Amino acid sequence: MSSTTAQPRVAVVPGDGASPGAMEAALTVLQAAGAQVQWDLLPTGADLTPLSPQERVAAVHPRLDEADTVLLGSTGGITPGVLHLRYGRGTWCNLRPVQWRPGFASPYAHPERIDYLIVRESHEDLYIGFEGELGLLRESGLAERIRGVRVPPGAEGRFAVKILTRAFTERIARRACEETMRRKETGHPGRLTIGAKTNMLAVSDGFFAKVCAEIAADYPIEVETVIVDDLAHRLALHPESFDVLVLPNQYGDILADGGAGQIGGMTLTPSGCFGDDFAYFEAPQGAPVPADQFDRINPTALILAGAWMLRHLGQTEVGDRIDAAVSRVYAAGAWLPQDQGGHATTEAFAAAVVQALGG
Repeated sequence: MSSTTAQPRVAVVPGDGASPGAMEAALTVLQAAGAQVQWDLLPTGADLTPLSPQERVAAVHPRLDEADTVLLGSTGGITPGVLHLRYGRGTWCNLRPVQWRPGFASPYAHPERIDYLIVRESHEDLYIGFEGELGLLRESGLAERIRGVRVPPGAEGRFAVKILTRAFTERIARRACEETMRRKETGHPGRLTIGAKTNMLAVSDGFFAKVCAEIAADYPIEVETVIVDDLAHRLALHPESFDVLVLPNQYGDILADGGAGQIGGMTLTPSGCFGDDFAYFEAPQGAPVPADQFDRINPTALILAGAWMLRHLGQTEVGDRIDAAVSRVYAAGAWLPQDQGGHATTEAFAAAVVQALGG
């Protein structure tokens, strides 16, 4: 908590496209519920558009660094800060809960038991950004090690490097085990699924799976290791059979978005990003909704992310009331957002959640 105020400082990043509409609705709910925070509202993507990239960074990054936590709207290249929050603020663990609630427009006939958590390592794997032209591989001598492919001199192409380290894998495995234990205490199965492409990438993904299994052996939980493509298949057929999944960066990113689709879409699933001493909360970073959808965008993910943020800040009762109010609105069905089969505007949905705060 900031040393200059009795209340935590929350940097609010409205985001790009129609995301500021969702953020406006989320703040309406959080304030009505009685959140005790100092809000720092940053510029919208529209406000930042006339600025140079350097000016945008100068307008955003220092305020992210001054905050105790951040509520982040969806961004798509205009608003900076996502990479700074991940790497600059050291948030190496991304938690993505996938939980159906009555009223969510799931494509499944019986989604009632879909309730699992994806624990995604978010600092390494292919997302380290070590890419280049094939000529660099030829110069290093590594081109000759490409399985089944001969790279002739002068061939045009690109490469990307995947890196998985023991230290980063151990810490994400421990976090996944701790999350599994927490869920077990609340009645969940206490089962951890390790997902990786261990058959084709035995050296790298095999290492990730092996290290995760070693760490998990110290916890009183069930553990299974599943090849990631089989995991995708099983998630599609029987999502209700999973509890906690731990995955390298890229697979976790992909399967978390797939999980959102199981319950009704990415507008329903909050995301939390955690480091050793800092966390931020967001709507998942899919493509921003066009700005002309400002009052039709579904703010559910941001409202739930805000509730999660308040629980993280120790304001558990307020966060729980917001979460329960969202569930009541969806269960009632009278004020569903338009992407969930209803007719409510963004503002009207937020007003319904505020009304439901009273129980």
